[in-house]
Amino acid sequence: MKKRVLILGSTGSIGTSALIVARQIPDRMSVVGLAAGTRVEDLEEQAKEFGVNHLCLADDSRCKQLEKPGRSIYAGAEGLVEIVEATKPDLVLVAIVGVEGLRPTLAAIALGCDVAVA
Repeated sequence: MKKRVLILGSTGSIGTSALIVARQIPDRMSVVGLAAGTRVEDLEEQAKEFGVNHLCLADDSRCKQLEKPGRSIYAGAEGLVEIVEATKPDLVLVAIVGVEGLRPTLAAIALGCDVAVA
């Protein structure tokens, strides 16, 4: 059975490493959401490759660049919680720096998701 994975911090070193793993085991891992800080171009490229329609960007002034039909775009700190709730993943990889990761981690725990904190 495929694990549905949400990667918070997908454009950083840990997030990109997780995506390398996802490429290697597509029969066991499905990426259902991606979140990044400011690297909108990298996030767009990842979304295209993995067919992800739930995206979150910390820099809400650049979210318009990600808008496409069928996509759900979330912004800022609240967006991190919203993407967890919307995707209902099996696993949330929290690969973002500092206290910003606390609220989405608590939301994931409340939903019964497994959480991996980097």
